[in-house]
Amino acid sequence: MALKMTTPLQDIERSMMRYADRSKKALTRRVAYIAEDAINEQRRPDVGNWTDRTKNLRGSLGYKVNIDGTQKVNGLNPEASQEARDTSAAVIAKTMQKYREGIVIVACAGMPYAGYVSRRGYNVFDTAKIKMVEGLKKMEDKMKRGAAV
Repeated sequence: MALKMTTPLQDIERSMMRYADRSKKALTRRVAYIAEDAINEQRRPDVGNWTDRTKNLRGSLGYKVNIDGTQKVNGLNPEASQEARDTSAAVIAKTMQKYREGIVIVACAGMPYAGYVSRRGYNVFDTAKIKMVEGLKKMEDKMKRGAAV
């Protein structure tokens, strides 16, 4: 006795696409949570061994998450100065242009002098970077084990 497929192939394909979309959205939320947590930690005045006199450097700490080239999460600091937000947005947009497929997260300290301050030995973005890498690594390990993210 042979088995006969009664479910149309289009229904199966549609169901799989819905599952893939839900999975991608859940993964995007998780990635955004990891980034938000890391950036918020770095924005705290007691993190980093430097004084932010103009509030632009800490205000320029931000991130964005894209899926297949479309922005899904904007993690720029709404309380930052316009200059800090614009500078960070430009840095992130330039980097995002290189990556048009998949889930992409870009985080930065957008002010032009951020690198200079960091090279002088100050913790401008180090804590956020470490925390993001650790969070994403943990998420990747869970996914490899087949556990829910």
